[in-house]
Amino acid sequence: MHWTVKLVAEVDPGQVTEHTIASFERRGRITPATLGLSIAEGKTVLATIQSHVVMDHVRRHGQISAPCETCGRQRTSKGYYRSSFRAPCRCGCGGSTHARAS
Repeated sequence: MHWTVKLVAEVDPGQVTEHTIASFERRGRITPATLGLSIAEGKTVLATIQSHVVMDHVRRHGQISAPCETCGRQRTSKGYYRSSFRAPCRCGCGGSTHARAS
C-alpha cells in the first residue's frame, strides 16, 4: 500500500497551493511495529507541515502588510487594530498622522 500526505492551502478562493509532505510504502504483513507511522516518521511529517505553514504565512504577511500612506514605505508592526490615539507616522517619514497600529 502506498500513502502520500499532501498539504493543500486555499490562499484566495480558487487559488490553491499544494505541497507534498511525505510518501510511505507499506508492503507485506502488518505487525505492531509497522502499524501506522513510526515516531520518527510522525515527527518528520509534523516538522515539514510546520515549515510549509510558516513559510506560507510569512510570504502572505509580506504581501498584505500595509505601507505608509504618505511615503509608501513598509511599516513595522506586530498586528493591526484601530485605536482612537493618533500619533505621527511610525516609519519616520514625517508625514501626516495615522491611526496607530501596534
